[in-house]
Amino acid sequence: MKSFLEFVEEFDVLLNKARKLSPDGDSSLERAEARGRAKVVILSPHPDDECISGALARRFQIEAGAKVTNVAITLGSNKSRRKARKAELKDACKALGWNLKICSNGEGFSSINPNSRRKNPGAWKAQAEELANIISKEKPDVVFAPHKRDWNKTHMGTALLAEDALALLPNFDGYFINTEFWGAMWRANLLVEVSPKVAASLVFGISRHKGEVSRNDYHVRLPAYFADNVRRGGEIVGGMGKEAPRFNMGAIYDAKIRSKDGKWRSAFKGGLFLPTGAEALKSAFGKIF
Repeated sequence: MKSFLEFVEEFDVLLNKARKLSPDGDSSLERAEARGRAKVVILSPHPDDECISGALARRFQIEAGAKVTNVAITLGSNKSRRKARKAELKDACKALGWNLKICSNGEGFSSINPNSRRKNPGAWKAQAEELANIISKEKPDVVFAPHKRDWNKTHMGTALLAEDALALLPNFDGYFINTEFWGAMWRANLLVEVSPKVAASLVFGISRHKGEVSRNDYHVRLPAYFADNVRRGGEIVGGMGKEAPRFNMGAIYDAKIRSKDGKWRSAFKGGLFLPTGAEALKSAFGKIF
């Protein structure tokens, strides 16, 4: 490679080649067994969000043997697609070796958004109680959920529902980690390195959501998203004007723990760049291993 033009042209060619890949028969996915005691729960607003935001969960699984359970909050707003999306979701979770629970007796909640929380407090309370019951039974060490400004209404609603459910569980003493996708977090304290194997497994997982990627090939763009996260996360997490880590790909999170007064506070002093490897993971989240 001799020029930036050649670099960009090769990247363009690579995307076109990736669109032609079929996930069927793909043997590149690394299997990971739950061999440790740590438990992770992902609260995913829609089918596919478990993969999009799942880089750190996948690292917990691969590097520390954690058991990962995806709790699907909804099956999407398109009623005609829900049956197919449920099947695709099951396929994706099976591929990644993740357990799956779907709220509302396997049908997913409806109207999970900030307006519903205000206008239908009774129904919202029942949904928060159901989610709290699921979390209580899972006994996770880590709970992932979107942040409250993640643009998409269901993402924002899931963030609020997660907070309300955890408020019903005052004895939960694990990590509560906010994710982002549609809307960037203004404040975050964790930039996680994403290895090619982890990224590839998540691309593969998203590809199992066949109906979704047929209308928008966002699965093949995920590595580019991870690459841009390093640019942005280097300063969002590390501080304005600070030097970014030499990660090729990364994912941005905001990790919190409860103080003695029951309020959430940052899990780290300042921002943390988390390189790949089990030792780095255990150093950052040592109390759950």
